Amino acid sequence: VNYQLFNGASPAGSAVAGTGAAISFGSQATAGNYTVVATNTTTLCTNNMTGSTSITINPLPTTFNVTGGGAYCSGGSGVAVGLSGSQSGVNYQLFKGASPAGSAVAGTGAAISFGNQTGAGTYTVVATNGTTSCTNNMTGNVAVSINPLPTVAVTPPSATICAGNSTSLTASGALSYSWSPATGLSATTGSTITANPATTTTYTVTGTDINTCVNSTAVTVTVNPNQICAKYNGDYFANTASTTTGGEATVTLIYNITGSSSPDCNDISNLTENDFGITFTADPSNTTVTPVAGSKSYSGGKFTIQYKIVLPPAAYSAGVEFTLTTSSKYTIDGNCSDNPLVTVSTRSDGFVTGGGFIIPTKSGGTAGKTIGGPAVDGLKNNFGFNLKFNKAGKLQGNWNTIIRRIENGKVVIYQVKSNYATNLVITKISATSYRADMSFKSANFKNLTCSLCPLDANNGTVLVTVYDNGEPGSGIDKILITIKDKDDNIWYTSDKDANHSIVYTNLQLLNAGNIQIHTQGGPAARIALTDVITVLPMEMTLKAVPNPTASSFQIQLPNNNMRDRMQVRIMDISGRAVQVFDKLTPGQTLRVGGNYHAGVYIVEVMQGNKKQQLKVVKF
Repeated sequence: VNYQLFNGASPAGSAVAGTGAAISFGSQATAGNYTVVATNTTTLCTNNMTGSTSITINPLPTTFNVTGGGAYCSGGSGVAVGLSGSQSGVNYQLFKGASPAGSAVAGTGAAISFGNQTGAGTYTVVATNGTTSCTNNMTGNVAVSINPLPTVAVTPPSATICAGNSTSLTASGALSYSWSPATGLSATTGSTITANPATTTTYTVTGTDINTCVNSTAVTVTVNPNQICAKYNGDYFANTASTTTGGEATVTLIYNITGSSSPDCNDISNLTENDFGITFTADPSNTTVTPVAGSKSYSGGKFTIQYKIVLPPAAYSAGVEFTLTTSSKYTIDGNCSDNPLVTVSTRSDGFVTGGGFIIPTKSGGTAGKTIGGPAVDGLKNNFGFNLKFNKAGKLQGNWNTIIRRIENGKVVIYQVKSNYATNLVITKISATSYRADMSFKSANFKNLTCSLCPLDANNGTVLVTVYDNGEPGSGIDKILITIKDKDDNIWYTSDKDANHSIVYTNLQLLNAGNIQIHTQGGPAARIALTDVITVLPMEMTLKAVPNPTASSFQIQLPNNNMRDRMQVRIMDISGRAVQVFDKLTPGQTLRVGGNYHAGVYIVEVMQGNKKQQLKVVKF
């Protein structure tokens, strides 16, 4: 039996022979009502197969053009891909190559967008009818490509200049350039600019290439301050006009300014007075230190400024340590600068004071315990001091010294201070020359260069011998400084060949400054002194013979017909008791010193509230 498919009355294709099983007439692409007629090939008998079926053809989705695409810069957000139109009820799927790109977008009856696409490739769109599932390829395709960013570079990649100088920076790798920040730049656009920042600055250059792609890089211009030398050449000592406490004086600070020997930055050609400042530390701390209006100037390598220093109401003297500062364009080379210690003092009776500096050439100290020696020689040793017996007979005073030392090629600054005076002995040498021996204890040691570097020397002792040989002091007055640490080792001495004996007078001259020994009777009178220093006078004089001596002394106590017993204390020059005698009778005679070492000693006799001191010397 053969089976013929009919579309209406017309055969649809050729008859299909029966197989004894179900058969297929294949896909039919023409709409219509389909029936089947069977024909027996032997008898030619026919029969209509049961039923019929209809075929309806649904339309494909309308085609629209794929839009968008193009190139974008690496790292960007991509480029948009869309469709020029759409149908409601139809879903549109974007493909990159054969792979779907994102989810299908429902048609709206208008143009649609698939958003920005970042993957490089060719994009097409397939439409699917949501009801009939009919699909159709949209017209055309678009390509998405990625342009690389320009590689922006700067020559040099970094730069270091001295303050006040400039450097040229050149950008490459792009078509146009912009620079920021504008501070210190000759221009903010262009491939080559000149940079002259006042401080270290990091600049950003942004380059744009022919595809308008943008990239940037940074370049740092490091600005090193110019190193200057500031050699002090001003006042170290000044007297007030008053002979009482609370006086005032004006001091002139002068610094000779030069470029340092550093091979890097040392240009001072643009220095002005506004590049300098002054800080200070005063002792006593309530000392008033005020700059004199209009006194600040800089010319010909010399910076000058004046300060008015007013002593506290109860003070006869003050020490002020001044420090020169600079603007950020400059820095002071510690190897060729110094901070002056300026002493301001009244011309009061019984007052010993001084300030200035020496440049030791024979400094020294105990081996392994010292900062003296060649590392100190040739550098400034500043000092300032004052001593006076108050009305109650108590010695008051302070000491401050600054010592410089070369360590690892750099100048390290040490400071030793004491506010505890323990002894003062004044000797008349001639009508115009006086000597003072003094001692201080509880001295504080400090490394000013390295605040975190402790010194195992605190609670030390300072011994000082000075000669006042007249005014102005510089080049004629003399000083010997000996500093001992807490273990009594000589930590520093300004002259290792000298000692504090009365017989040694070859002490170092002051390079600058002044020493003033105001004896009883006032500075104008400078009355003659014996070796007796009276604190609260007794009616009779304390005597010692022979004085000086190489053996022993015979001490004759004053005989004042008072009933009070006397006490005698014999001390070395540092104030430490060597011998003590109690409950002695006025007029009594003592013999001492046979076992004393060579040196200067103080014999002190006390009776009630009266005290007398006598200086004796053992050869």
